[in-house]
Amino acid sequence: MDSKYLIKGLTLEAVSEDISLTVRGIEMSINSVDNISAGDNNLVIISKYYEKDELPKDCTWILLDRNNKVLKKNTGVIKKNFVDGYIVIGKGEGAYFLNERFKEGDIIKIRLNDDIVSIDDITNRVHEHKEDLIIKGENFLTVNESSISIELDLLGLKANKSYVVSINDRIIEVENKSIINKVNLTFGVNSFDIKLYSGEQVLVQKYLVVYRRRGESRFKDNILWIDQFPGALQLNSLEDIDDILKKAKEAGFTACSIDVKGPEGYVSYKKNDVSNSPYISKIKVSHKKGMNPNRDLLEDFIMIAKKYGIKVYAAINVMTEGNLVANDFPLIEKYKDWEEILQRPEDKGKLLTVRESSANNILLYINPSNDEAIEYQLKRYEEVLKNYDVDGVVLDRCRYDNAYADFSELTRRKFETFLNNKNKKLIKWPDDVFKVQNDGEIIEGKHYLEWLTFRSQTIKDIAKKIKEIVDKYSNIKHRKIEFASYVGSWYDIIYQNGINWASKNFRYDQALGFGEDRIYNDDYYNTAYIEYLDFIMIGTYYKQPKEINKYITIGNILTMEEIPILAGMSLPDLDDVEIQENVYKAALESCNGTMTFDLSYIDWPKFKIRKKIDKK
Repeated sequence: MDSKYLIKGLTLEAVSEDISLTVRGIEMSINSVDNISAGDNNLVIISKYYEKDELPKDCTWILLDRNNKVLKKNTGVIKKNFVDGYIVIGKGEGAYFLNERFKEGDIIKIRLNDDIVSIDDITNRVHEHKEDLIIKGENFLTVNESSISIELDLLGLKANKSYVVSINDRIIEVENKSIINKVNLTFGVNSFDIKLYSGEQVLVQKYLVVYRRRGESRFKDNILWIDQFPGALQLNSLEDIDDILKKAKEAGFTACSIDVKGPEGYVSYKKNDVSNSPYISKIKVSHKKGMNPNRDLLEDFIMIAKKYGIKVYAAINVMTEGNLVANDFPLIEKYKDWEEILQRPEDKGKLLTVRESSANNILLYINPSNDEAIEYQLKRYEEVLKNYDVDGVVLDRCRYDNAYADFSELTRRKFETFLNNKNKKLIKWPDDVFKVQNDGEIIEGKHYLEWLTFRSQTIKDIAKKIKEIVDKYSNIKHRKIEFASYVGSWYDIIYQNGINWASKNFRYDQALGFGEDRIYNDDYYNTAYIEYLDFIMIGTYYKQPKEINKYITIGNILTMEEIPILAGMSLPDLDDVEIQENVYKAALESCNGTMTFDLSYIDWPKFKIRKKIDKK
């Protein structure tokens, strides 16, 4: 095979099985681009530049649009009849990978040496004779300046053709292969639609998105996240807590967010007079056992945190009540109807509980539409705020598990009422939302978009109820108690979990390149819930400053600086000290602080480097 069709380090990344646990999905190497490679185990990208009209018969394939959304998945013959999208075909292990890891509607990624790249980036590497326009630097960035210079490189230009470049329809004559053009920025989002023309034909179109802040970013906090386990076992004595908080203070942390209710349903505090939730010492998971049953971990932690001037935020896993892998769910046997009802491709259209499903579920999620289940979660916020002097509380996993929940009769009735209020009717359930066929194919129903809005509104309503409890205890205790949320920064796909963490004043711009842009309408915009929050932590769990900058910029665009944003860093992905320094600097230049996940991964001698960059 001609080596030009081979790109070393090129991979196809599937959607993560549980993005709250692992951001990056399973990846497989792509063997070639626009050339059917020999061998029985491979993946090949086929673009619009592929010279043949028909692809091999003995392969599995997925069809994607230019925003990397899976449009169709099948086996057998496929005609090369797409324009701006592309096909990935697989044989052997490649076919297995496509069959097992991809489904219609997924938003996937192509990576080159860890960096996310577009299909245009890839084809232009292979087909060097094709004209291309390269935006130098990052395509998403946050700045404080009133203007920037857009630098462009033009590749593959033909001597016998004339060209022009347009930036937001302003024409720039092409006199050489590099262009530098200064543009003024307004406060907020600035999107630049950049095109390369030859005559009337658009050869290349790309976007640059710049967010101009309304002033220097105000530092909020550097938060150390403490997962309930193994965090609790590292804090098993007053001496342990003192040692860790002393190190945290020296390293530049200003606050801790400590899980006081973990995913299994156990709590890390003893004063549970409202919910009577089981204490963490009763957990069944063998490697999580060992917590002293006679201590109140939260009370001890707050006492020593005050000594060091470190704020304490209490985080609650709202929608999880069990660990399926460990078979540990202390409450769900008593409240069986709390459990989500799923409609998953793995179950061929059957409506099954989380525990009945054949899917590889990890945590047991409850139904956000179940009023009794939600009232129980509110009790946990109530007792923490009543009995402990926390500086704030945090929403964690306040969402649906995935796109396949909830299809209980209770949710059907609530969705029916939701539609009736909009003068619409639910005729066939669940088909009017979507229906999974016997072969696993998903057929979208006529009320699919309303379903997404309904789920997002459900989560917003829960956030509002918790905010009311926070305000109640702020008044009782005569001090400000903050309300925050942890969410994934991947807003473009998190609608599948019923989360809308944008400002209700956000309006979608196609330059953002979100795969599912149909959902952004007035009804959906109104389901945004940050109006209830004092700040938000977004999981920018990536290795490259470029990728972190992109998602922080998207976060700034979504929230419109209405509340502070803290960029979440995942230490397991940042095992190199230099990479750590680069990504923390990138975050603090573009937002209001950081959240570091998690205590159990910190190597304190190496992490002292944070002292140099913890404040701007």
